[in-house]
Amino acid sequence: MNIKKIIFSTLLGLTFCSAFGQKGKLALYFDNPIVVDSLSTIIIPTRYNSDFLSSNKIALWGDFYANIIFYNFVTDTYKPLFDDDTYIVGFGRSYNTYSNNANQSKNITSQCIFYRVKNYDRNKNGRIDDKDPAILYVSDIYGNNLKSLTSENENVISFDIFEKQNFVLIKIQRDQDGNGKFKSDDKDFYFIKLDLTTMNFGNKIELNKVNMSKKIKIPKGRTKEDIQQREKIIKDFYSNWNAVNPTKHIFNLALNDFIHVRFLSIQETAEHAAFTYKSTLAVTYLTEILEKAKVIERVKPKENNQNQKRFSEIIIMQHNKKEFGDIKLTIGVLKGSKQHIQYCITAIEKATKNPPRPGNS
Repeated sequence: MNIKKIIFSTLLGLTFCSAFGQKGKLALYFDNPIVVDSLSTIIIPTRYNSDFLSSNKIALWGDFYANIIFYNFVTDTYKPLFDDDTYIVGFGRSYNTYSNNANQSKNITSQCIFYRVKNYDRNKNGRIDDKDPAILYVSDIYGNNLKSLTSENENVISFDIFEKQNFVLIKIQRDQDGNGKFKSDDKDFYFIKLDLTTMNFGNKIELNKVNMSKKIKIPKGRTKEDIQQREKIIKDFYSNWNAVNPTKHIFNLALNDFIHVRFLSIQETAEHAAFTYKSTLAVTYLTEILEKAKVIERVKPKENNQNQKRFSEIIIMQHNKKEFGDIKLTIGVLKGSKQHIQYCITAIEKATKNPPRPGNS
């Protein structure tokens, strides 16, 4: 299909399509083409008419594409990036001095293209708006192998490509108050590196990250005094963690839900983890554990355990911490509200001579 036919047929199709439940005729137009492969391929973004945006009260401010057409000028063929129109944050020019080409779009490398896409109504108000998350997608430079890299539970604010160094640095916003909306007062941000070769994420770079293992010496002995000191360390850690995390919950990827930290969490964990140095150290990785632990099994609450009577189910989870080992996370599912409550955290160790305390999880 030649380039002239692209313009006619695409505009004809775009006139009658719809996007994400927004009703009415869509007025779209072409943006300027961008070269992604000088030997074969250009991309042609399509845009929504501003009248459509205002009349449908989408409440999006800024620069958005409806879709992106990949045109191969060698074979004279084309295809859209997304099957259905969406909301793609418009490409800007790269001002990053570490880019291979300072005049190239900041979204494009020699091998792939990154997109920030708003396609999920997280706040359930029936439309896509500025309070919904921007999700990071990637494809190759020909529009193939499109996939999402982040979830709808976090908002990708920006990213910078350091192609010579082979990574992307991404800034992400968390829904701090857990109300389903990303707003200016959600001030929980972090940076994370994405490897351009493997597309694997690195460690999160966070302000106020609590890691008590680097701030205080944990006693390694087994005396009564050692255990009491470790109990105090755990309780102090939770106090500091709660100050940094006022919502007192972390989103767990495996459960697809928040895990909440309550007084019971502190009580149970301090009582049981304090028995050993390693379990006490494990608690200092609390945020990572709550976020990344995976489900091992689901069991009934223990009938003789008073603290577990409030739960309808106990979930045994596990997190493998690099250069540390396996950590056990016990979750209680509250009756009624079904909230996931962090019940206890301990390192998985070889059996010791110390007997467990009554009610051990």
